[in-house]
Amino acid sequence: MGSGAMVMGRGRGGMGRGMMAGSGNQGGVRTRQGAGICAQDHFNVDFSARTAIAGTVGSVDMAPGQGLPTFTIIAGGKAATIVASPYQALVRAGFEISEGDTITVLGYPLVNASDTYLAAELQIGQNVLKLRDENGAPLFSGGRGRMTGIRR
Repeated sequence: MGSGAMVMGRGRGGMGRGMMAGSGNQGGVRTRQGAGICAQDHFNVDFSARTAIAGTVGSVDMAPGQGLPTFTIIAGGKAATIVASPYQALVRAGFEISEGDTITVLGYPLVNASDTYLAAELQIGQNVLKLRDENGAPLFSGGRGRMTGIRR
């Protein structure tokens, strides 16, 4: 396994926790233990390059149990794919994303997928959902417990 590879584990409740192998600066991308985006993630996330993207939702590909929940934003004639993980955070907060919505996303670029970002914060109108802190750490508790870190 090379540096920066994702190591998957399975915990109770079926949803594993990812762990980025290695630490520090590897190949210009900072990797962190415990910062996996979800059990299906195989991307390197650049947590040093937090980016704001505002535009219109072009498509939505989110459903329970499907894996990586994504949607696209059309901004300035270009499309960006947003990984909205964890999906259960959106469901529990009642945060819905639909085609045609005007949305602002704060996110971190995925190194292995151009124009693709891991969502840290989503905003539609006055409705804001924070998924990750300023360092990229998830604001939720795993398993079946309460999501004490989710703020609307």
